[in-house]
Amino acid sequence: MARDRRGGARQGPKTYSRWLRCTLLANGVNLPIHREDAGAVAEFLVATGRAVPPASWVDHFVNLSADAALEVLF
Repeated sequence: MARDRRGGARQGPKTYSRWLRCTLLANGVNLPIHREDAGAVAEFLVATGRAVPPASWVDHFVNLSADAALEVLF
């Protein structure tokens, strides 16, 4: 088992693209694939219980967009 890294660079923000990449890698898909196909494969993996849904990331971005829109109005 790998040791925890101390002090190194932190992971980037959770994004849909990052979720997609991690989902595919965790399920053994490690080859070039078109983005549309990658999304379809990920949807299949979620539907069959082999991947975590991206809802938390999507909800986060929707909230950010709503907050940004409110800032423009006020």
